This record gives sequence, structure tokens and C-alpha cells, in this order.
Amino acid sequence: MLGGLTLHSSGLYFQRGSDVLNFNRRTRSHTLNGQPILARFACQLLRPTLQAHEDWTAQRFGATYRPAQFVSHRPPRLVARSLDAWRHYVRPVTINP
Repeated sequence: MLGGLTLHSSGLYFQRGSDVLNFNRRTRSHTLNGQPILARFACQLLRPTLQAHEDWTAQRFGATYRPAQFVSHRPPRLVARSLDAWRHYVRPVTINP
């Protein structure tokens, strides 16, 4: 369901057409086709794909699945500090039966 998006422990890889976006978690840097880009631009490129994935997750597992993961799995501090930003970045999903 992630389309051209691959998430992994060292970052992410996103391909749309001939464009390739990479995020390196260690350096916290984004590149588009090998050229550095600003994080905010990378987030704009990724948002539709991430939102589609979150919508799919909510449809498949229920609207409480993702919030429950954040509570039960105790994410690392860096992730925990970013949860409010994530909640604002990814809009809540309304599930229609």
C-alpha cells in the first residue's frame, strides 16, 4: 500500500515517475535525484503518499490502531517528541462503513 515509498530503519526511499526522494535518518538530510533539498519540500512531496497509507491503515485496522501503537510500543524519545507534529501533519481519518 505504500506505492513507491519504502520505509526502513535508516530512512526512506520514495520514487514517483523518474524522481527519487531519499531521507537519510543518520544525517537527517533529504535528497531529490541526488541533490539536497529542504525538509519542508520533501514533506510536501511525501504527504499525499503518507496520508494514503494512513487512510489505508485506518480502513484496514480501525481508527484507533495507530494511536494504540504509539501507546503500547513506547517509541524512542526522538519519535515520541515528534508525535504532536505527526498528528497535525497526517489528518484524522473518518472511516465510512
